Amino acid sequence: MREWDESLMLSYEKDALGFYITGHPLAQFANLHRLISHQVSELDEERDFNADVRLAGVITMFRPLKTKKDERMAAFFLEDLSGRIEVIAFPEAFRKNFEHLHEDRLVWIKGKFIGEGESRKVQLNFVMPLADAFQKLAKRMVIRVFIPGLEETILDEVKDVLAKHPGECPVFFELETPHAYRVVAQSVEVDGVLPSEELTKTIESLLGEEAVYVEY
Repeated sequence: MREWDESLMLSYEKDALGFYITGHPLAQFANLHRLISHQVSELDEERDFNADVRLAGVITMFRPLKTKKDERMAAFFLEDLSGRIEVIAFPEAFRKNFEHLHEDRLVWIKGKFIGEGESRKVQLNFVMPLADAFQKLAKRMVIRVFIPGLEETILDEVKDVLAKHPGECPVFFELETPHAYRVVAQSVEVDGVLPSEELTKTIESLLGEEAVYVEY
């Protein structure tokens, strides 16, 4: 039979063992650091106390709860590549975000860092699927182009690829020559794109590694 893809294999590992062995679902996102303010392990009880933070990870140990007034709320752990932290969704935040709060879901969250020691938590304000965050929070996509030796056919292929991913994120080209100059110009032929890992990887296969970065 055909080999499982990575996401399916990781989900089976988690179901069978309760943790990941061969990888982590977040490892596939090369630009994750641009989307967050902290990794879980970087949260500092003094510096970041009561501060707004942006995190990304996998929802684990999800627990639906109720207040004394019988209002629905929830608690769960958010796990990233560096560790995990408890997140509390009080009734108002739960009402606004409950559709995205599910076990094993990859999410981007915004909240307030509270507590200390073993009681440190994040109070949830907003959550969205991580894939949506990469698309909706993008301010612009920059494509690096090293001009010497560049074939016109390659540029035509890049243009075709961008046209297949229409969206609202502006596209800029960073044009570079060796030991001379670098110019950043907005594309007049591409109105906008929908950023994704697939789009990034396709363009980098044409222009080389690290030829694309997205600003958030």
